[in-house]
Formats: sequence, C-alpha cells, structure tokens
Amino acid sequence: MDTLPYFLALVKKNIILYTFITSGTLSGIDFKGYETVPLSDYAIEVKNFKLSNEESFNAVMIGVSDLGLHIDFTPVCSKYFDDPQKYFGRDVPLRKREYEMFEQQVKSNSKRLGRYENFIRLVDVTLYNSSVYGYRVSLFFPSEQYLEDLKKARNSSN
Repeated sequence: MDTLPYFLALVKKNIILYTFITSGTLSGIDFKGYETVPLSDYAIEVKNFKLSNEESFNAVMIGVSDLGLHIDFTPVCSKYFDDPQKYFGRDVPLRKREYEMFEQQVKSNSKRLGRYENFIRLVDVTLYNSSVYGYRVSLFFPSEQYLEDLKKARNSSN
C-alpha cells in the first residue's frame, strides 16, 4: 500500500474526522472542548481546529449531503495552496475563474489534486483561493450512489 501524503495522514489520525469519515454521520461524535457552530442538521463548523501542533485552521466545516461527505478546512495561511506537493504529494496546473456575485467581481483559483484511493475511503481533494472566501482545502468523499450515477452518465455519453 502507498504511503499517505502528510495532510491525509494527519486527517486519518484525528479521531473526530476519522469517526466522521468511517461512520458517514455527525451523530455520536464528541465535539466537547471545541467551539462549534451548527450549520444544519447535516453540517457543523468547528472553529480553531488543529490537526497537529503545526497544522491549525481558522475553521473546518464537516457535512453530509446526498453526494457524499464534505470536509472543508479554512487554513490560517496559503501554504497548502502554495506547496501542494509537500502536503499532498502532488501538484497540478492552476485553474482560474472570474465571475460576478452580488455585483462584486470574484476571482477564484483552484487546484484539483484529484482522487486518492489509498485513504480510509476514496477522497477527492481540491485546493481553493477565492477573493471572497480566501484559502480552502476541500476533501470530498463521494457516496456509492454518486459514483454509480457518475459511471452511468459517462457510459451513456459514449
């Protein structure tokens, strides 16, 4: 089995995130000692979240949808976006987008690092830098149904 990239290895070691990823639900997770903001019945934000002494975040959003599980980290700096090779074991070309939102011009850059199949379960990693939201590390764990629907859609277009 391949060695996990640094960032994913830290996620795997975190009891809250590991429990969420393996159970697929927020119920039963003990957030005692954390400052949390419930966003809905299916999502929660945890403020001042630490993966380790070196890796801390302003917040992490943990949520469940029909598509799968979502974990979005809001880092305190740009280091993950600037050096994904160090933290995720790979880098990709930058994707640039500009659009208008509420009469404000938004610049959004992303690096879709893609899928990691050697993790707890399949995860898709994307790094963002937005003029509105700042930096974000997004982990998406697609549901089996989502993957099945995606496969059907690809097969029907051939």
